[in-house]
Amino acid sequence: MPTEIQSRIGPAVGKPLVALQNISKSFGVARVLTDVSISLHPGRIHGLVGMNGSGKSTLIKILAGVHRPDSGGSIEFGSAAGSTERSGASRPALRRGERQAQIAFVHQDLGLIDTLSIADNFALSLGYKINRFGRIRENAMDDITRRGLARVGVDFPASTLVGELGAAERTLVAIARALTQLDGKSSPSLVVDEPTAALPRSEVDRVLGVLETLADDGAAILFVTHNLGEVMRVAADVTVLRDGRVITSQPTASLTEQEIVDKMLGKAVEDALDKQRPRARASAIGAPTLRLHSVGGRRTEEVTFNVAPGEIVVLTGLVGCGKSEIGRILAGSFRMRSGSMEFDGKPYAPRSPRDALAAGVAYVPAERLIRGGILSFSATENITLPVLGSFSHRGFTAPEDEETTAAQYMRQTKVAPARPEQLFAAFSGGNQQKIVLSRALIRRPKLLVVDEPTQGVDVGAIPALYGQLRAAADAGAAVLVITSSYEEAVAVGDRAVLLDRGRVAAELGSDQLTLAALISSGDQTPVAHEHPLSERTN
Repeated sequence: MPTEIQSRIGPAVGKPLVALQNISKSFGVARVLTDVSISLHPGRIHGLVGMNGSGKSTLIKILAGVHRPDSGGSIEFGSAAGSTERSGASRPALRRGERQAQIAFVHQDLGLIDTLSIADNFALSLGYKINRFGRIRENAMDDITRRGLARVGVDFPASTLVGELGAAERTLVAIARALTQLDGKSSPSLVVDEPTAALPRSEVDRVLGVLETLADDGAAILFVTHNLGEVMRVAADVTVLRDGRVITSQPTASLTEQEIVDKMLGKAVEDALDKQRPRARASAIGAPTLRLHSVGGRRTEEVTFNVAPGEIVVLTGLVGCGKSEIGRILAGSFRMRSGSMEFDGKPYAPRSPRDALAAGVAYVPAERLIRGGILSFSATENITLPVLGSFSHRGFTAPEDEETTAAQYMRQTKVAPARPEQLFAAFSGGNQQKIVLSRALIRRPKLLVVDEPTQGVDVGAIPALYGQLRAAADAGAAVLVITSSYEEAVAVGDRAVLLDRGRVAAELGSDQLTLAALISSGDQTPVAHEHPLSERTN
């Protein structure tokens, strides 16, 4: 082991394997990163944390060569042997081939194809070994794959389909492939983005243990995560980003978890969200419209909470925690596997979306272009589709009445331009979301379930969408908002239910619902989609 490798306890000394100095990045007039400096040392795990829009994703993309940084900074790649390659930030940091020899990346989605073998997934990044006849040298590919898997403690045949692996094995395969890209460097530099996000608790220790072993063997690891407990456990150093700037970068042992939370948030963000959040009217809340008792599905178990008329309850948590599955169970598109539900005091177990609609449940999916709106239909046709029969007289549809009703809902949800005849595909993302929401509201539902209401929506449209959710609650509907954004949870919710790996980690009432409380209540804080308090380009 090289002498430069540092203990994972105490301050780092010696030459880093990767050093980013004064990295800045702007997209047009929006400044996303400002003079960010981070050093990765051999033998150490470096945690990178920050809330939505803090700049983490942009920084990773710059390091990966996806984005070009602004002029004035530099990126240096060293080695345990002491050699250094320097790249001025005024040009692309390194050519692709040079970069691949210096640093490897494991992204949150892993980049694996379930229907291919482990060896074929390795070849997607490494290329195939070909003999002089142009045929794949399968034995050579299997040898490369086995050596890579052995480095992370995985003992599967190279021919195993990735789709047959468990969640932890998939993550470890992605790590092994990334390390193999570095041609067996004894001191590799590795960026891992949310490696434990979707893992069951029982498998988290295995992945973190591999990262610790790699660090002990000389790797420099940038551990991008929202799980502060894991940062405190495995990271020797931690850098906190906020609004594109480094708030602190120091040994983890010198900070408490609460101090990291405080540095991530900043007082201004918390105060702004608290001011914009409406409070539920106590008089509007009666017996719950919806009750879940220990509900379980494919990713969830023992989920229990209520939603009453006149309130907005937010179901939140990290990507992969199972929150969207609950929405689909309520909408009748997924079956619950355990537990029970009550709707209006009666047992509720929809076998199809038709059953849910008949009961008074309206569902707005996260994927509005795939599951929400019909691109080739007009705004009128999208909005009135669920109640088309009400515009029929003696077997004929009254298009004037249909268009008048659609126009009314478009004005109500502030669709601009309010053109009922315009094709759904021709509207902006924010207006498409308003149209899909209008289609749910036209049924006057008893329960409105909205999954990721502002995902991919322009900032200007968000207040109007929030206003419609509040209006639906004020009109007596029980509203369940499913979101990955803690900021959104605080901005729109009266109460919040936090899911972590399929289970309820906490339930926060109106007086408890703050960003700090959400972060502190669960093991994880979620990476969210864009939000009005976030940088849209990050």
